[in-house]
Amino acid sequence: MISRRLEAFIAVAESGSFSKAAKIIYVSPTAIMKQINALEDETGLCLFSRTFKGLTLTGSGRSLYEDVRLIVKYSEEAVKRAHKTEKCIHVGTSILRSGNYLKELWSKVSALEPNFKIRMIPFEDTFQNFMATLKDLGQNIDVIAAIYPLKRWNCSNLKLAMLPICCAVSRKHRLATKKRLCIEDLYGEKLIMIRRGVTSHIDALHDEIEQKHPKIEVFEAPYYDLGTFNQCEATNCVLISSEIWAEFIPCL
Repeated sequence: MISRRLEAFIAVAESGSFSKAAKIIYVSPTAIMKQINALEDETGLCLFSRTFKGLTLTGSGRSLYEDVRLIVKYSEEAVKRAHKTEKCIHVGTSILRSGNYLKELWSKVSALEPNFKIRMIPFEDTFQNFMATLKDLGQNIDVIAAIYPLKRWNCSNLKLAMLPICCAVSRKHRLATKKRLCIEDLYGEKLIMIRRGVTSHIDALHDEIEQKHPKIEVFEAPYYDLGTFNQCEATNCVLISSEIWAEFIPCL
């Protein structure tokens, strides 16, 4: 919404250099200079003092810069307000949360709600950021596909699908060629599982192994991220996983 001239003006004012400003907004220094010259011609103002030490704002330039910053802020807020009037569901997505199940579900129900749209919003899938996103659902992100049911996290849950529990292993692991495992196949293995208290399904599996299968050594992971999958491959452990991750983790 901000003109190229004002965009160039802000970049030069904040960087103090045509060349630095050019890198910020991905244009050539010559293009930046032309935009600033055109803005000065348009306003009839000298906006910068040009010295061998660089560029500094004149009094007129400083006044304009302060006002333009407010205009930019107001424009950004105006766009956010306009987005809120849209009938749009924002779905959080990352490498580990592709949102495919939500998209498939939406394709089935979109005919019933033709005025709504679905938009995929990427986010950094670390434990801290995921928890913060859950806490602020309804701000930038409305929905995230995750393990069901979530036990300790204060958000609404809706079951989308029932998926089999899978085991992920290194391609060099002795179990890598087997399509289906029985519990005895895991005897003597080190098994990585999500920690207790996240979901009742995995808690039940913890109990089953602990009570009936002491030959399986269990290691708890506080959260699954790419590091967890890399650790599984590097240590030749078995990772309790889901089929939805198979296409994203080629090393397992």
